[in-house]
Amino acid sequence: DPSVFRAAVSDVPTLVPLFDAYRVFYGFSSDPDLAAGFLHERLSSGESVIFFSPEASTGLPAGFVQLYPSFSSLSADRIWILNDLYVTPPARRRGIARALI
Repeated sequence: DPSVFRAAVSDVPTLVPLFDAYRVFYGFSSDPDLAAGFLHERLSSGESVIFFSPEASTGLPAGFVQLYPSFSSLSADRIWILNDLYVTPPARRRGIARALI
C-alpha cells in the first residue's frame, strides 16, 4: 500500500511541482510561485489540510489530496470538503488515490 503523510509548511517546496502540475492539468498556466504562495498560506493559516503520497523510488510526491474545513447545517457539525485530488500520470493505477481518500 502507498504511504500517506500529512503535509506541513516545511513540505511546501516539495509539493509545489505536484500542485503546479495539477493546475496545469486543469488548463491553468504553470506558475510555481503562485502555487508556493497558495500552499504556504493555506497550511500556515490552518485553512486546509494536505495529505500526500511519495513515489517509492524517488521520495517525491506522486499524489495529493487537499481538504478544506467547513460546517454542515443539517448535522450541526464540522465537515471536511475534499476539493483537490491529483496523482501524476506515471503513478496512476497504483492505489495512490484510494490511499489518499
